[in-house]
Amino acid sequence: MRLNEAENLLSHFHEMLLHNQIYEALAAGRICDNCRKRLVIHNDRGCTCGTLYGRFRVKAPRLR
Repeated sequence: MRLNEAENLLSHFHEMLLHNQIYEALAAGRICDNCRKRLVIHNDRGCTCGTLYGRFRVKAPRLR
């Protein structure tokens, strides 16, 4: 494997890991503390995260 291929593979892996961590955190935050119901998504805007391996676009929903 060449260096360029390894960097691309690592970047792709890092992007998948970042997406999974963010979506798990968002899923946990969608539960209301008082009534334990799932909150409705009001708007689904994007957010850009900068990391060592590049910039990645992820969803950042606003909750009601």
